[in-house]
Amino acid sequence: MSGTYVTVGDNGQNVVRTAATAGGLENAGAIPALDAGGKLHGSMMPSGLGVSVQRLVTSETVAGLVNIWFDATANEGAGSWFVRKADATDETKPAHGFVKVTASSGEEVDVYLEGTYALTSTLPEVYLSITPGVAGAYDPTAKIRQLVGRRVGVNTYIFIPGDITVLNPSAA
Repeated sequence: MSGTYVTVGDNGQNVVRTAATAGGLENAGAIPALDAGGKLHGSMMPSGLGVSVQRLVTSETVAGLVNIWFDATANEGAGSWFVRKADATDETKPAHGFVKVTASSGEEVDVYLEGTYALTSTLPEVYLSITPGVAGAYDPTAKIRQLVGRRVGVNTYIFIPGDITVLNPSAA
């Protein structure tokens, strides 16, 4: 049985358990499983070692650059953290990370807070775009300017969540 292992339970009986594919309190004490590429999931690595990854629920379909936000009304008023597309047309949606797969609203997705991502571009630096979730050339019509990447290879950028400059703030 791939991805499972047997332990002896409190009553002396064998118990079949599933290997963990992601980190988190719910998987404490579990044996980790390798992904299809033969690597541990980033959320299983200790702080300061490996890539920083957060597993969050999406509040809309996401791809590319994303914004992490807190909804105080979710979870019966206790609040919850969500992820949505980063957007340079809205000063409340700077880029905090990126996703490597497209995820629909309500799905869990791995948000990479650092690392490299693929982008077809020849620009030495890329900024959060007015097209939600996208990086590109700086656009002077944007409400915010945020550097989000530097080219480190052919079509490869390192994610750098730069400071946010509000250019055209919304009226109060």
